[in-house]
Amino acid sequence: MSAERLQEEIAKLAPKGSSEEGYAAAEAAIAQMADQIAALVPGLTWKWHDDGLHWLSCLQDTRYETPAEESVLAVTRNTRSALFSGPIPEDVWPAAVKIVEDKARGFGITQWAGNTDVAQNHDIVIHDNDYNPDPNNQWTNSFEIGTRVVARLAGSVGCRLWQKTLDRYQSEQGNPPASGTR
Repeated sequence: MSAERLQEEIAKLAPKGSSEEGYAAAEAAIAQMADQIAALVPGLTWKWHDDGLHWLSCLQDTRYETPAEESVLAVTRNTRSALFSGPIPEDVWPAAVKIVEDKARGFGITQWAGNTDVAQNHDIVIHDNDYNPDPNNQWTNSFEIGTRVVARLAGSVGCRLWQKTLDRYQSEQGNPPASGTR
């Protein structure tokens, strides 16, 4: 990718804010939803679960001969999961889905995909069509809720610049860095 094209892609991604901001907002939303869902079922609790895969590059400076951390300018990210202590009962499932759907709508996430929705086996993904410059990385903004033996609630954040990349871009544009760093 040429230096000019790279700058064009950075300019497209900059208004979205940083990956770190998106990740924090998504995890805060998941915690709120998990609390609301747990309140629907007496005795149901939840805890954070780290699924392991945290980020994947969606914009890389290819001027580096070998991929390195500093060459990754923007990423898509998975959140940790809210793992519940048991399943969401069938009679409560529609209310749990509504909680997720309402919160997702606040993020502009409204499209349904990957639905398995049969008794005792539910997995629903609500996503958007967020811009991603990497055709091999189709992660987008999403929330996913599923229940079988236990329930799980998770999310992903679409392609966003790392904070350090965003700060550098804003500085080059004559604006102070958003994070307050220099």
